[in-house]
Amino acid sequence: MNGDEESRKVAAVCDSCGTVYAAVERQDGDVRPIGSPAGCCSGSKLTVVEDESPGSDTVESW
Repeated sequence: MNGDEESRKVAAVCDSCGTVYAAVERQDGDVRPIGSPAGCCSGSKLTVVEDESPGSDTVESW
């Protein structure tokens, strides 16, 4: 990832095994676990875990 791309830190879950990761979501929607560029379960999709707290519409940054 180069410095020109916008990204945000998120919590994400592997769609195959359910493992939760600290991850980076790029502006193009690509989600990669931090420290594991190959992803999880041979590249299975990661889904961002959204904060569903009342009054919050984003996941808080760590």
